[in-house]
Amino acid sequence: RPELAQCHTQEAPAPPPVPPPVPPADPAPAPLPDLADTWAPTLPAWVREACLVFVHQQARNWKSSQQRRHSKRRLDELAQFWTWQLARRPIQAWAEVTRAVLQAFIDERFAAGRAPSTVKNILYPLWGALRLRQTQGDPIPESVFRLELPKGRDVAPRHLSEAEAAGLERHMRAYLVHDTPETRRDAAWYFVLAHTGIRLNELIDLCRGDLDLAGGRLRIDQGKGRKDRVVYLSDTAQQALDQYLAAWPPQALDAPLFYRTAHEPLGYRWVEARLRQLGDEVGVAHVTPHRLRHT
Repeated sequence: RPELAQCHTQEAPAPPPVPPPVPPADPAPAPLPDLADTWAPTLPAWVREACLVFVHQQARNWKSSQQRRHSKRRLDELAQFWTWQLARRPIQAWAEVTRAVLQAFIDERFAAGRAPSTVKNILYPLWGALRLRQTQGDPIPESVFRLELPKGRDVAPRHLSEAEAAGLERHMRAYLVHDTPETRRDAAWYFVLAHTGIRLNELIDLCRGDLDLAGGRLRIDQGKGRKDRVVYLSDTAQQALDQYLAAWPPQALDAPLFYRTAHEPLGYRWVEARLRQLGDEVGVAHVTPHRLRHT
């Protein structure tokens, strides 16, 4: 029958299109253990909640080992502004943070002798929290984000002078011939910082398995921007590390590379204080890990 022949010659219906793969969801905000309960309890609830949400979102970009430290610093910076603002004039909403308010904050911080970098460190997270509130519907004026940043030079330059760097280098090379575990330890972490330019948090996070001493290199796991990279060691840094490892008990590959004592890894404040002390020994003031990086 013609109608049956026609039916047999028709093409079968095309299968439904396969939906594209669903991209993975953004990772959940990193938890802020105990910070949410203890941070700035005297601030209004609407301020605390918004600041904690902002820092939760920021924490997605930070390495897990750095999340609590960075979160606490951001919250402390936000608390400085809000404590000042509410003591000066209580407000009821984020939209009341105007350009004039921020300018008054900058002017008073400068009058109190604060460095430009200190003021900027408070403004940046505050701007981030304000931008987040704007995206959530708060009528934050754009003029707030066009405020001119404070200018000026901080007390210490960002790098050591050639003479300062050479003097500190000579001083630390003398540590290579001192046969004590402490001098070997200080020489090792110092030359890694000074000769590779890694950041202090990257030094603290180094594990024994990140060191390839034979190849003269270190693996930096999730550095800035959560990117991995490899840095190469100078001959002096290799020598210092070799002597350090010979003087300190062997550790597992996932254990910290640097220890302050036999059972206590290096800490941020200890390294910063010890580095200032080493600088003072040769008359170089304000030595910090970040200045070594810039040098």
